[in-house]
Amino acid sequence: MHHYEAYVAGSGYEGLRLIDTINFDFIILDINLPDMDGSHICQHIRQNTMIPIMILSARTSDADKVIALGFGAVFTKEQLWDDCLYTTPT
Repeated sequence: MHHYEAYVAGSGYEGLRLIDTINFDFIILDINLPDMDGSHICQHIRQNTMIPIMILSARTSDADKVIALGFGAVFTKEQLWDDCLYTTPT
């Protein structure tokens, strides 16, 4: 059984605040945020750390995938959670 502690941010700015105050082991990020594009958050994370990032997104364009692959793995929202657990670094 996996035991994870999760934090949820309702906006990009809230996510940035959490990233700057909590030492995360892993980040799951949606790039479709209400106040900013998630790629900006990825850039912020990469400027400061190499925390693994899993991007969950309904976006499917090749351009979005190429940009996201520079930061971490890309999964669609249809991906099964069990599959995500198997690909999550421990």
